[in-house]
Amino acid sequence: MSSALLPTFLQRRAPRLPPFLSRRRAWIAPVLLVLASLIVGIVHVPQHDRISPIDEFVYIDYLAKVPQQGLVRHGEETGWFARNYYSCHGVVQQGDPLRYFCDRSEHAFDKHYPIEGFTSADIYTPFYFIATWTLAQPLTWVGVDLVSAGRFVGALWLACAAVLLFLTMRRMRIPDPVGFAVTLLMVGSVQAYWANTYIGTDSTSLAAGALLLYLAVNYGSRSNIGWGLVIASATVALIKFQNIAAVGVAALFMLCIVGENFWERRREKGLIRSILMDRRLWTAAMMLALPVFLQAAWLVVRNALDLGVGGSNGEPMPLTLGAIFRETFKFFGEASYDPSITPMGAGTIAVSHIVAWLTVTGVLGVILVAKNRSRIRAIALAALASVLLLGPALAFVATFTGSYFALPPRYAIPLLPIMLLCTAWLASTKRHVSMLIIVIGVFSFLLSLTI
Repeated sequence: MSSALLPTFLQRRAPRLPPFLSRRRAWIAPVLLVLASLIVGIVHVPQHDRISPIDEFVYIDYLAKVPQQGLVRHGEETGWFARNYYSCHGVVQQGDPLRYFCDRSEHAFDKHYPIEGFTSADIYTPFYFIATWTLAQPLTWVGVDLVSAGRFVGALWLACAAVLLFLTMRRMRIPDPVGFAVTLLMVGSVQAYWANTYIGTDSTSLAAGALLLYLAVNYGSRSNIGWGLVIASATVALIKFQNIAAVGVAALFMLCIVGENFWERRREKGLIRSILMDRRLWTAAMMLALPVFLQAAWLVVRNALDLGVGGSNGEPMPLTLGAIFRETFKFFGEASYDPSITPMGAGTIAVSHIVAWLTVTGVLGVILVAKNRSRIRAIALAALASVLLLGPALAFVATFTGSYFALPPRYAIPLLPIMLLCTAWLASTKRHVSMLIIVIGVFSFLLSLTI
């Protein structure tokens, strides 16, 4: 840690500690980040008296069906558990509870429920829901209802994301106070609130981005790290295909390093052969190919299980050139804030815009000031390319697998840890900016607890 980035009273030379105490001190920040993530769940989950508008109704249905059937199929109707919860609680900003049908054996007509009573969660593999149901069981044993227990599990995903991001920042030699504050900024972000305090596959997105970033930065430190990246890429994409955004950054990061190596050695003989033999090139290729192959295999399974009926989830939209243009720039600056759902105070919204501005500044700033062929610049270039390519790629996938729809900004959540790494690195180059980031990070987290 650079002492020049710390306040004067922290720059005094600390007494040398025994090795075991020094190692323990290194884990203070990660432990505090785990506690902060758990606090987010403990504070917010009990306050959720309604269902999230981000498809939580069908996710609750999927979670409740895990013990009996493991997965849901296209054309399947939502069950009594989810419909009863809807009747008793309603949806945030969208629907009042159907009090007459609360805790009764019968339920309302299908038209009273989203998507005419059918599920739309069949597009997802059962891995997230099986993991969430399993982790929620200890809480249900002590009397917590299944929905609240499933929501609390989101805090565990958030804790994993926070620890992995902080350890990555430490690996990149970002001072611990800056790394801690920027990670706290992520924990207290609006996207963490919506994704990790309700039930939904978005709960895994921050952890997916942080995991792929951590493995990519540590590439080469162990002989099997390449296979670790490939397996992690396939896993996060199977849980939620939109997590491919993080896979893309990690793969492009390694391709940037390969490309810079090629440019530096371009006059050497036999260079093409040596580049083609580069493990990073083939690892990146497998990271991108395997998730696509497995997702295609899941689509085959899903179509085989299709019941042949289903409700309408909105009118299909044509994928025009204008739509592609809008999707290209939609995610740049929106990885931390979804403007379509804002039942919160003006102060929290202001902090959310600050986070969005910081991510954009971090990525562009690193590209401008970092040294050529440095790892952080390669990460920033990969993040910029991914944030611009993600929208059109997902739009084409949606068109191919069903019908195009305007992509919600939350699909870029996996990119948030990666962009915040760039923000932290850029802030650590200037002492006064470092102190400002520390203040913003702590303030943002404390403010998030008042939502």
